[in-house]
Amino acid sequence: MAVLGIDIGTQSSVLATIHKGSVSVVRTELADRLTPSLVLFAQGHRLMGDHAAPLVRSQAKACCRGFKNLLGEAFSGSSRVERERMFQLAEIAEAPGGVAGFKVMVGDAEEVISATRVCAALLTKLKQVAEVSTQRPVGEVVIACPAWFREANREALLDAAQIAGLPCLRIISDMTATALDYGLYRRQHFSDAKTIVAFVSIGHSTASVCISSFTSSGAEVLAQVSNPDLGGRDMDLLIAEHFAKAFEKKHGMNPMTNVKAKLKLEDQAERAKKILSANIETTFAVECLMDEKDWSGPITRKLFEELCQDTFKPLLLKLLQQAITLSGVDSADIAHVEAIGGCTRIPWIQRCISEAFGKGISRTLVGDECVARGCALQVCIAAQVVVLSLGGAAMASLHFKVREFDFSEKLWYPLSITWSGEGPLSVSSCTQPQPADGTACSDSLPPVGSHEIELPVGTPTNSLRKITFLRSGSFDLRVAYKDLGRDCKAADLGGCRVELPEGCGPREVHVFCSLNYNGLVRFPRACMKSLEADVADASAEQGDSAAGAAAGGESSEVEQQPPLADPAAGSPQAPPPAKTVTEVPVHRIPCASRLTEKELQTYRELELQMENEDRRFKEIQARLNELETEVYAVRDDLGGPLSVFASSEEKAALLKLLEDLEMWVGDHQDDPKLTKSAIGENDQALKKLAGPVQYRRQQSELRQVAVNKLRATIQESRQAATGGSPDYAHIELPKMQQLLQAAEADEAWLNRVVCKIHERHPETLYITSNALLCITGSRGFGPAKRCLWMQLEELAAIPLFKDPSILAEQIDQRCSDLETLAKKILSTPKPRPLSPVPPPPATEEDIMDVEGVPSEGTTSSKTPHHPQQGASQSQQTDDGPEEPMAEEGAAAA
Repeated sequence: MAVLGIDIGTQSSVLATIHKGSVSVVRTELADRLTPSLVLFAQGHRLMGDHAAPLVRSQAKACCRGFKNLLGEAFSGSSRVERERMFQLAEIAEAPGGVAGFKVMVGDAEEVISATRVCAALLTKLKQVAEVSTQRPVGEVVIACPAWFREANREALLDAAQIAGLPCLRIISDMTATALDYGLYRRQHFSDAKTIVAFVSIGHSTASVCISSFTSSGAEVLAQVSNPDLGGRDMDLLIAEHFAKAFEKKHGMNPMTNVKAKLKLEDQAERAKKILSANIETTFAVECLMDEKDWSGPITRKLFEELCQDTFKPLLLKLLQQAITLSGVDSADIAHVEAIGGCTRIPWIQRCISEAFGKGISRTLVGDECVARGCALQVCIAAQVVVLSLGGAAMASLHFKVREFDFSEKLWYPLSITWSGEGPLSVSSCTQPQPADGTACSDSLPPVGSHEIELPVGTPTNSLRKITFLRSGSFDLRVAYKDLGRDCKAADLGGCRVELPEGCGPREVHVFCSLNYNGLVRFPRACMKSLEADVADASAEQGDSAAGAAAGGESSEVEQQPPLADPAAGSPQAPPPAKTVTEVPVHRIPCASRLTEKELQTYRELELQMENEDRRFKEIQARLNELETEVYAVRDDLGGPLSVFASSEEKAALLKLLEDLEMWVGDHQDDPKLTKSAIGENDQALKKLAGPVQYRRQQSELRQVAVNKLRATIQESRQAATGGSPDYAHIELPKMQQLLQAAEADEAWLNRVVCKIHERHPETLYITSNALLCITGSRGFGPAKRCLWMQLEELAAIPLFKDPSILAEQIDQRCSDLETLAKKILSTPKPRPLSPVPPPPATEEDIMDVEGVPSEGTTSSKTPHHPQQGASQSQQTDDGPEEPMAEEGAAAA
């Protein structure tokens, strides 16, 4: 399973994973490290990422961009929505649930898609990119969010991940991820003393500042501030508006009111901004800006800085000072200042950062990828310990296990918890939420006259509070943004309802409130304690602890206290009454703009349907492109190699069909109703006409190869049968004659079925002049060669645009049969050599004869005949058959 760190940017997104113990960035289909954060709703399908970028200008109204800034935002009464209208291409409208969305065409109907569902579409695309790149399914992910994201925005991002089918383990701030990527690999450079580092990020739409302290064992975020209205696109807008005013002054037309003209200005403004980071002057030029009127003009670095002097620069300086103040440290105590993001390359921005912190900036991090890398290093926290996994990529991953590095986030926006009825008896902070009765919590005095509990800025995540109420009936708790005011609709974040049994009487109710790792307030559980008098009565009636536990309910527990000793009487006092703790149900009350479980399931099914439609459209487009490629290939071949293999009627029919298919492909290029069967029918029609012509050409080429191969095999077989090679001397003559006859039979067949090359039909030549040279030993077509048996007899009068009667497969079959026979005969094993027979043992007479003393009854001669010599002469005789050596020795004796 692949684990991912995902950084969803306003302009582009980055994916990081863990591969072979190190963090690596996932590349897209175009081998790029950045994926454009674009979702385009075309007719019946969607285009995301790299596939949507080329169509932004032509289909601007259907393109959704910058949707991250609209996640969880209420449509009415939100300043964020009003500001985003300046940068969006598709129309922003109210989606179901009262949240901001985009009005686009889905199929044949106009529909408002919420920013959450648009973000889910991009996450689906990123998941597909990761699966293709890593060749593994995506298992666990951690997603980064801007530092200004509040609870509603974070919940919407989690909903988008769930709709996309991604198991999101954690939502982490982008600056926290940056600090994590910075600190983990520099542990050896830190000591027990704190090293304070500031991180400044200025991206496409957001500027953020984070100040963190690092030690060898972990890190702590001291301050984190962010401004979503301070980014590169704001500087692009200032440049574009400057030249739009100049164009309007000269031509009387405002290009900012036209979508395509506005996009052209934005592209040139971004280009000028990047060039001015390294140069002091450049040219701002746009062709056909409006009504075919061009515009061009110079822009200098000084002019660029002046445009940002009154708006951008003061906000940036204020943000930097706010981070220093919130951290509580002096700028002189900050050891390093790390700058990330593309806009931090601008010289005047670098001067502002250096002046604010009183030191130079460094760029040791990869500015575009450090957030995704930090997310890939984020691992699950258990018992307030953050375990980083170098073998896995998500802080909550259960698959990996490595070194420890303490790291936690904080709450950077104030929250308040209110309730219905009387206030709580006490509020306490718990270290761990494990005990059922909350005995691990340290009780504190109840807030006097307070009507709410505040979670201030800087509250650490993964914290738990126990709120004790005295209630006799069900009641509600609500969570809201404290800094927005109670009258603001967007301030309400939902809450929970604690259900108590009817007629239970006053009871102590403990409600546990947690701030989880994602920065979200949740009410995981609640329990009820009986009053001491009621418990005492119940205990007296039951008589023992077991019966008392049964009286407390099915899920109740009874706390037994040990007897207390009376120091005056010297005898133990009666034990106090037992306390019964009963779990009570807690029902979550979602915010009106949040998605319910049923809605999430519905949107998940819709996302799967759209994903299938996207896949079907992609497959259809691939088939359509294959058909178009085949049309062009047949047309090119028909004017070249295929020309002699097609008759005039076939050429005319093919050209007419190719023209019709080309027009049909162009008309159905973006047709959402196009089916695979329609493409298949046109493909079959093309193959029906072009197939026979291509088959003739194929046979012409294959037949040349087959004839040459058969001739070579015949020659090799004849050479093996008549060459007298010592390697085949052991093979019987009848077998060699069989091989020779087979080779001559194939050659005779080849010569019988070849025809005369008629001088009036030179186009009937089916083999090359090299084959002619192989057979006749000379080249050319002189008078003596005009009657050579070179071509197939059935092909003598058949032109190339007719189907041949002799196929290459027939010649190949002849060649294969001859090769099989030759292999069978020539692989006959040699016979085993005869083993030599030992000579008979020497007799006494033989010994005396050897010593020169003639034995009795024998006659000596000048040249004695030795038995071995006779045997040797007998073996060297070529005429007579070979006799056994033992018989020759006996005859000599």
